[in-house]
Amino acid sequence: MSSSLKNITTLLIVVTIGFVGYYIFVQNNPEDISTDNEFLQQDMYARTQSFIDYRTSLEKVAIDTSVFENPLFVSYRNFTEPVNAQAVGRSNPFAEVGASVTTE
Repeated sequence: MSSSLKNITTLLIVVTIGFVGYYIFVQNNPEDISTDNEFLQQDMYARTQSFIDYRTSLEKVAIDTSVFENPLFVSYRNFTEPVNAQAVGRSNPFAEVGASVTTE
């Protein structure tokens, strides 16, 4: 393919994309956009209201913390043992299995 043919083809593609973009831009009516915007706002308000309802229902929850002050609960002993620090894994997890790993 000669360079002039490539240039003409590229120019035609760019001009075609420009015309298609302009056509799409001109076809958008402001009324359609505002109608979509109002629909999106109503949807947003409905979703926001559901979160407000969830929050008010959570505010009604009362947690009784007197259980933690109960002498029986306070008398419980902790039987957990400390975990010793150990070397875990490989220095390079992406190296092939069995390959020697060198640090740089």
